[in-house]
Amino acid sequence: GCGICASCCPTNAIDIRYFRDYQLFTEIDGMLEGG
Repeated sequence: GCGICASCCPTNAIDIRYFRDYQLFTEIDGMLEGG
């Protein structure tokens, strides 16, 4: 797979799912750090 580079492999559903989970994690992490 292409890891978090979902745009590189739009046909790879697993990588897209991983990328979306990664985005969600970074958003939550940013919210926690930002207060």
